[in-house]
Amino acid sequence: MVFSESAANWWDHPNGGIDWTRFDKLWRFGNPFWYQNMLLASPGCTSNPEIWPLRTRFFPLTLRLTIVVVAQGQTFSGWNNYLEQKHPTPNYSIDYITEQTDKVVPSTDEYSFNLNMSGALSGNGQKIALIPGNSVYFRTKASAGFAASDIQTLNVPQRPAKPNFSLDAANNRTAQTVSNLFEYSTNSNMSGAITGTGNFVIIPEGTTMYFRRKATSGAFSSPVQALVEPVFTVPVEIMPVGNSITLDDYSGDLRPLGLRTGYRQPLWLKLDESGFDIDFVGSLIAGENAVPAFDPNHEARSGIRDDQVATNIYNWLVANPADIVLLHIGTNSLDTSSADVRDILDEIDRYESDFSRDVWVILTRIINRVPLSTTSTTFNNNVENMAISRINNQGDKIILLDMENTA
Repeated sequence: MVFSESAANWWDHPNGGIDWTRFDKLWRFGNPFWYQNMLLASPGCTSNPEIWPLRTRFFPLTLRLTIVVVAQGQTFSGWNNYLEQKHPTPNYSIDYITEQTDKVVPSTDEYSFNLNMSGALSGNGQKIALIPGNSVYFRTKASAGFAASDIQTLNVPQRPAKPNFSLDAANNRTAQTVSNLFEYSTNSNMSGAITGTGNFVIIPEGTTMYFRRKATSGAFSSPVQALVEPVFTVPVEIMPVGNSITLDDYSGDLRPLGLRTGYRQPLWLKLDESGFDIDFVGSLIAGENAVPAFDPNHEARSGIRDDQVATNIYNWLVANPADIVLLHIGTNSLDTSSADVRDILDEIDRYESDFSRDVWVILTRIINRVPLSTTSTTFNNNVENMAISRINNQGDKIILLDMENTA
């Protein structure tokens, strides 16, 4: 706080010398222990007795005093000619394309990732690399005659969400069109990236295509999504895994096992009619006498639980290797936890690692009950969220289907 007024305005001894050992106007800086008549407040003279016991809590008070002597006949030219001035506050912004400051940071400026400027680094005449989500603080350093500037806070936002394109494996392309908001490349570092044109992106067999949302003048580029078009053996080996729904069994059903087909028969026929060379695999057979004929091999068992599938899936794959696992599981001993399905996926990953073989999992939301069960829906939601996390964070080869709402 600065008072640019003559001492005579507050000194009450006309024609007397100023005693610079007294700063009787300390009442300006706190509670009014001093009156303007230069008397210290006391219990008897203050209008607020509660102030007196507090009088020692605010002293000593350190003041910085600048004394300006003006020669007789001269005019005081103003405090700005005597008080130290601050440098202007820096004004850096973000170049979202290069992920740097918009201009170089000279050695006269310093920056820190801490608001209190601890660990500050001097600029080196280069632009500063920015980390999405980490704010940076800048100030101009003190120099002769000028104090350090105020601190500029450069708020650096997070990246936008990763894209969520899925694969149309049958047509060797993305399942969704890719707009010009996105770019894609066959290189994980996105070198040579191509901007989307609103069409499907072709992904040749055995190719990994990388996608990200493009940077703009106001946002960073997103994290990269990897989409893999697998190389399948010929024929493509598919293992149907599940319970009575996959087997085609229900209470009171008197049909022989050779006529039980479930979804397996229409799926096989549709794939065959579409020209795909496929082979259903598994240690069990059901539906071998059905008409039209189809491949009856499978790994479905009435009453089996998801934890039991987790215990056995590794050995099933060892005995009957598969390129694709069809997984509809969780109906028996239903609860809301996705843990057992997670264990199934872990075991499939273990098989892939041990045998250097890629396995795609077609994982579906289970069919709901009659009447509808909220437990089934919650289970499906938990399984779906778990699977999406594995796809995004582990690169698991999972395709999600919805048999709860669309079957």
